[in-house]
Amino acid sequence: MQITSIACPQVEAALLRELKRRHSNCLQLIAYSIARCGRQTTLAETQAMLADLEDRLFAHASLDRLLSEAPDPRLFENRCLAICLCLVRMFGRKDITSYVHMNDAELSAGQAFWMSLIVAELVANALKHSLAREGGGSIWIDLRRLRQQEVELTVSDSGRALLKRRQRGEPRIVSALVQILSGKIDVLDDDAYVTRIRVPLESKRRHAAEVV
Repeated sequence: MQITSIACPQVEAALLRELKRRHSNCLQLIAYSIARCGRQTTLAETQAMLADLEDRLFAHASLDRLLSEAPDPRLFENRCLAICLCLVRMFGRKDITSYVHMNDAELSAGQAFWMSLIVAELVANALKHSLAREGGGSIWIDLRRLRQQEVELTVSDSGRALLKRRQRGEPRIVSALVQILSGKIDVLDDDAYVTRIRVPLESKRRHAAEVV
């Protein structure tokens, strides 16, 4: 499957820079974890830390492979759940529960690809910020079709304790991805941190292009 982009060059350049920065941060985190292994005082502690690092690296590889594969829109719910599970493992969290609920939204393969990246970024943000210092928590992902020939993706988490500390506004990578899909994004943080995205269905986008 060929994934094409309708984003302007500025959006694509900003997205590429941000993704490269995130990849660099991930490598630094791995280097830090390896350094910690060398500072352990007992062999058992070192082995336990190495086992944890090995599991995180396998989860990272699984996530990269998953996000690079051409998606089957009919299995998008399973795909999103797998993304969540990989990310939870990457962050070494065994106390986070992910809930995924999706109605038949009739996504195209291209939309499923870009939406997968959005889900991955929003879940990663929840684990890095809202749930970073929480003893347990939940992440909810919901996708449903609206009457206006749009799909609405909602990602929220239970990390209410850190809402005031969390950076408000639209996440940069997510905003760039939403622009690629000609969608809209809203960030709500009243009772819980919620990111809501609305994207026109592929058929509606094609019709709009033909009219223009």
